[in-house]
Amino acid sequence: MAGRTSQASRGRSSARGSPRGGRSLSTGNLVMVPFGLLGRAMIGLWMALAHGLGWVVRAVGRQAASARELDPEHRRDGGGLVMLALALLTAVAVWFQAGGPLGYWLSRSTRFLFGVVAAALPILFVVGGVKLMRSPGDPAHRGRAVVGWTALFTSVAGLFHLASGRPEAIKQMLSAGGLLGRGGGGLLADAVTPAVAVPLLLLLAAFGTLVVTATPINRIPQRLVELRDIMLGKPPELSDVDELEPEEEVEAPPRRRRSARRRQAAFAEVSTAQLAHTFWIAGEPSRPLGRMRNMAISSAKT
Repeated sequence: MAGRTSQASRGRSSARGSPRGGRSLSTGNLVMVPFGLLGRAMIGLWMALAHGLGWVVRAVGRQAASARELDPEHRRDGGGLVMLALALLTAVAVWFQAGGPLGYWLSRSTRFLFGVVAAALPILFVVGGVKLMRSPGDPAHRGRAVVGWTALFTSVAGLFHLASGRPEAIKQMLSAGGLLGRGGGGLLADAVTPAVAVPLLLLLAAFGTLVVTATPINRIPQRLVELRDIMLGKPPELSDVDELEPEEEVEAPPRRRRSARRRQAAFAEVSTAQLAHTFWIAGEPSRPLGRMRNMAISSAKT
């Protein structure tokens, strides 16, 4: 009896406690609703600003016509605005040593990792943000970009580290190649002499540049000419026949074969005309022409 009463009391207590738990859960959901609405409003405002800025970016510059026709599903305006925001933050922190505690932490961390190469990060962020807004995503080229930029950053930081006398202190590393330069150029100089490490790093920098720009070795002179034209403000010229789109060959429509009855009728008309011409030349009267025409038509029908 005691066991039954204890079980019954437990059931009643659980039954009484369940509505309270449900009420507390619903109260918690009601409390979180304003935060969810605020988050959605902020996301909507961010995307509206991103789409407006993306429209401006696609409307100016070279190849603006093709950039404006980009499919809305392939536009990456949100990611491009994030890159531009990072460019602004890093420019304020690295270039002007401002931005409050966040700017100070960002400047120290980027300079510790990359050294003086961190000064180029704002420009690279701007280029990346504009490219995100103007071109669709290409997953096949992401690995190439990672390999190329890694090789380029490592080689340049290593060269700055060697040019600064291979510093060991952290303060000196901030104005040299940073931790990346110490790991790339310093370890390579320890393995081989600095006289051998410098050409190797230059070759690595050239390799990274070719990979990032997707330039084959046989097209290096053409890329240099295009770079010179861009610096001088000249319009690009189509010098390669490969860049021209091949014209589509228009296939001639297939000839329709005439049916057997039409061919027989045409043959009958031709033979009749030949016979008539022969009779008129021979000087025969026109009466046999009707007979010969009827014979030709009857032979064609049979």
